[in-house]
Amino acid sequence: MDTFSEIPIELLSSPWTAKFYELIKLAQKELLVASPFLSDAPLRKIVEIVRCKPSFTNVHIDILTNLAVDSLLSGSLDVAALLYLVQSIPNSTVTYLPSLHAKIYVADDKVAVVTSANLTTQGLEGNHEYGVLLRDPMLVSKVRIDLIKYAALGNKALK
Repeated sequence: MDTFSEIPIELLSSPWTAKFYELIKLAQKELLVASPFLSDAPLRKIVEIVRCKPSFTNVHIDILTNLAVDSLLSGSLDVAALLYLVQSIPNSTVTYLPSLHAKIYVADDKVAVVTSANLTTQGLEGNHEYGVLLRDPMLVSKVRIDLIKYAALGNKALK
């Protein structure tokens, strides 16, 4: 049995790295990521997982983040890693949304995670984070639609 059983809602506590990377593996068409802070290791791991897919060029990755100057200067948002992801996965975009605080991860219409964890090594395995993993198609669809609405409020930063 894989780590994504058929339970429609699962509570996630730290560390949740394995669950996150299973979510990435499930994405066949679309991966949506909302996180104000992003670090190199998780973004590179996403690239590694997606590029192993036979049809990785069909996977669209849309990252929604806050390109706040403070985040860039402090290193809590790694722009070089974002650029690496966009250059490595052809159908990738980064959207800038000021005041973004949400941390949401969606694979196709299969799985969504709503959590306190940023997409950083600390957020995945170091901090005390908590979240909810959703497999219910109606809930996943609603989260996905809401995240797309958030992205429509922002500006494309990288394509």
